[in-house]
Amino acid sequence: MKKLRASDSYTVQNKVSKAVFTSKEFTHPYGNKYVFDLTDAITSCPEYLVPPVHFKNLAAEYGLNIVEEKNFHSFYEKYSEDTQFEDIHRVYHLKDGQMTPDQWDAICKFVFDL
Repeated sequence: MKKLRASDSYTVQNKVSKAVFTSKEFTHPYGNKYVFDLTDAITSCPEYLVPPVHFKNLAAEYGLNIVEEKNFHSFYEKYSEDTQFEDIHRVYHLKDGQMTPDQWDAICKFVFDL
């Protein structure tokens, strides 16, 4: 979210992905709509971004608790050697170094300042 807030526009993009927002304010408890593009894979896909505080409040209404809160990069750092998550390596080509910095950025495009 730092990139969106720092931008002069409502678009966050790199060589492989683009997200277009209608606002920089995230107040809707069920998510704020944006449109996502991923080069050669996804075009104009509507998605919703839910701020962690809204997600936590909604979970609490149903008696649920957040066990762990991590973006993909932090999750990968912590669990990269855990065999339970070995499919992550295969799907994202993380172990063989095939992922570019822009692809790595696209995996975890949206991180709220917690």
